[in-house]
Amino acid sequence: MYAGVPGNLVAFACKLSFQRGHEGNLAFISKSQLVKHYEETLGAFHFGGRLMIIETQAALKLIDRYLKKPIKMRTKKKDLEVDFIGSQEPLTSSEEEALSEFFKKRKEIKKQKSLRPRSTTKKVTTEI
Repeated sequence: MYAGVPGNLVAFACKLSFQRGHEGNLAFISKSQLVKHYEETLGAFHFGGRLMIIETQAALKLIDRYLKKPIKMRTKKKDLEVDFIGSQEPLTSSEEEALSEFFKKRKEIKKQKSLRPRSTTKKVTTEI
């Protein structure tokens, strides 16, 4: 009866993350016995402790699977370090800092990759 409800809620949170300019990234606190389950079903990865992260590609897959509607990505108006939604207890300041640094590093890596010149094979012809 409730099959798909949790995934749908997470997909909706991913959609909100895109709308708020966070590229679909989510962080949440898991019950320790569900870490592996979230890795397998949501594409999340274990950040440490009970902290889990869903990144852009996994977020897009969840949105496609559960919401089936294209999302409009918009640019952020204000650079927010952490957008916290849900859970029974708030993140500690060290967890917020760790997440913020993680996402900043990922963004920088993505930016550097997009700036790298791509090697293409060009045919060189010589006229004789």
